[in-house]
Amino acid sequence: MASSEVTNGELSDQYARVLAREGVHEPALMVRADAAARMIDVSPATWHRMVAAGKTPAPIRLSPGSVRWRTSDLAEWVARGCPDRQTFDSIRQGPSSKGFSSPRNP
Repeated sequence: MASSEVTNGELSDQYARVLAREGVHEPALMVRADAAARMIDVSPATWHRMVAAGKTPAPIRLSPGSVRWRTSDLAEWVARGCPDRQTFDSIRQGPSSKGFSSPRNP
């Protein structure tokens, strides 16, 4: 297995560690920007700069002004070394993304 590939078990472990660190007992499927920033231990301002620069997973726009990130995307993104959005999307769409695909907003 190439170093950029992770198993479902590794992602589950990473996800569990992030949730435990945040004191989350019932995991949210999606989080707002402030919670996403806490999950990766950066300030909200830094998170917003990273989003604007395309250095985070793609957000989900629920409605105008309502933006969320999938916690599973964040855990996978961290497990894969926090690649930029384009690289992350390419990794997930490639043949090694088996088990990691998730539906996207159109």
